[in-house]
Amino acid sequence: MRGHERAAIVTGAVGYLILTVLSVGIVVSKGFRDSAVEFIEEMGYGYLFGSLILSVVFAAAAVYLIGVSLGRESQETAISTSTEMGTVNVSVRAVENAVRRSLGDVAGVSQTRTGVRETEGQVTVVVDVAMFQGSNIPEVSQRVQSRVAEYVRDIVGVPLREVVVNVVDTVENRDVKEA
Repeated sequence: MRGHERAAIVTGAVGYLILTVLSVGIVVSKGFRDSAVEFIEEMGYGYLFGSLILSVVFAAAAVYLIGVSLGRESQETAISTSTEMGTVNVSVRAVENAVRRSLGDVAGVSQTRTGVRETEGQVTVVVDVAMFQGSNIPEVSQRVQSRVAEYVRDIVGVPLREVVVNVVDTVENRDVKEA
């Protein structure tokens, strides 16, 4: 979890704690001022019960949010390969970033988003691409598949199952990249 995400969660938790204190404070201050019995009779049981339930909900939400923000990060998935000298673990995130960078100069490709799934020691790479208008989609898709396959096998060193290319958009071709 990133720092700004933790900050947002903690801010929400603090907000819930403030609401809890205010809810309990209203009940307690009225109770001390008028005495607990007079307060309950004056306001009715429904108001008191509703305020207490609301306080419990706010407190539970605050505790949950604080627990989430302080919780340990889940172990990131890694692809393991064995070598003569031992084991090499490559994180899925590292493979995704490497694939994305490798496609930066492929002619016809404007933007990419990658996903990597590991199954039985092999990876499937899914690449969502936006291509420049006028690009030959089958040709550019094959270049993307070839580049990813070469990069994952030779550079990253991870066994590849398949490369799936999804053309998700076409964009105006401002800086023409020629093949």
